[in-house]
Amino acid sequence: MFRYFLIFFLFFISQKANSQSKDQVYAGIILHIIKYVEWGESKNKLVKIGVVNDAKLVQSLNKILLGKNLQFKNIEVNKLDDVNSIDDISVLFLEKKSAKLCSKISNLASDKNILVITEMKSPSVVCPSINFTEEQGKLKFEIYMAVAEKCGLMISEQLKKYAIIK
Repeated sequence: MFRYFLIFFLFFISQKANSQSKDQVYAGIILHIIKYVEWGESKNKLVKIGVVNDAKLVQSLNKILLGKNLQFKNIEVNKLDDVNSIDDISVLFLEKKSAKLCSKISNLASDKNILVITEMKSPSVVCPSINFTEEQGKLKFEIYMAVAEKCGLMISEQLKKYAIIK
């Protein structure tokens, strides 16, 4: 009996260690997406990611970036308490609770060429270029091409293959 319990316990622990939290998954996807977005000549090689009110995501992004020299871009991650300080941000992530800020920053995002990534569901989207969504238990992302183009962002065809185009 103890042997079965031990086998079950070890199986449970190994499954727990292999699973990733939502912020770890988001961090990996965000960094992957950034590879396939161009900001045109208005942005330099440094990509600043601003994350509004999500310390766990900031920590996960920094953990992935720690000790890695990503060939494609230099990346800096900043935790933001609000959207008033996004002047030099290249990527802005708004979690579901902060998604209401989209209307506040929609003009600013297009003026400053900011890639806005959210996790909200809204029939009338005003600001995100990319939105995380879940379909049948799987995490997917939508690209709002009109918004991305308005923000002066060029999305590669390679990224579009894996996205839901809106």
